[in-house]
Amino acid sequence: MTWQHLRRRLALLGLMTMPSIASAQGTTGTVRGRVTDANSGRAITDASVQVVGTRVGAFTNANGEFILTLVPTGPRVLSAKR
Repeated sequence: MTWQHLRRRLALLGLMTMPSIASAQGTTGTVRGRVTDANSGRAITDASVQVVGTRVGAFTNANGEFILTLVPTGPRVLSAKR
């Protein structure tokens, strides 16, 4: 899988997951998702997922899943690196 495919997949994933559970102040939320190979659909493990422009990030687990907490509300872009 190419980096371009991974970025495209994550961008779509980020848009689908951004309606998040907001905190009491409504300034942050949680994003949950899964990173998969665009061609095979297989999970990508140990990928670094980050909210662009912030220090918020996490690594994917054995199933390609990740959870990002304290994500500033509003439209955000996610990036991933193997």
